[in-house]
Amino acid sequence: MKALSLYAVNDFRLVDLPVPEPKGEEILLKVGACGICGSDIPRVYKLGTRVNPVVLGHEFAGEVVAVGDKKDKDLVGRKAAVFPLIPCKKCDSCEIGNYNQCQNYGYLGSRNNGGFAQYCLIPSRWHLVLANDDANLEHLAITEPACVAQHAIRKGRVTAGQTVVVLGAGPIGILIARWEIGRASCRERV
Repeated sequence: MKALSLYAVNDFRLVDLPVPEPKGEEILLKVGACGICGSDIPRVYKLGTRVNPVVLGHEFAGEVVAVGDKKDKDLVGRKAAVFPLIPCKKCDSCEIGNYNQCQNYGYLGSRNNGGFAQYCLIPSRWHLVLANDDANLEHLAITEPACVAQHAIRKGRVTAGQTVVVLGAGPIGILIARWEIGRASCRERV
């Protein structure tokens, strides 16, 4: 399969890799669309990653093509977005469900191979956000940044009727504004 792999800072290569085979709870996703996050740019040109080589890309979606465990066979053929965080599920933070504060996490697209490839091995069904058969994979690929925007709105305790200023017109800022416009239009229809 073709993949874009980061070997070192400024050493980003198009390579041929074997298609991974899922084992255990793993799921093989045929990638249909993958976004380029603002965090991908400094990884390539300045900061690098903790693991090299690694296939970048954590904002992606695709179709399940194989599973490691027969209990997950119902997923084959399903479209899904991917939740890229891989919590250890053993540390104190994970024990109470604060996976974003995991002390020993993995992450698809920076510490583990991600979506800048034709196929990606997903750790388990827990990492999939399943979608309808008619879902557009390009739209699904922005699930992760859309969730970041929604999280910012919730953390800011933004409620109906408030005036909000969004500073920054990057993708997350635009998505925050879109969430708010969507909420306003829902209120106007009520």
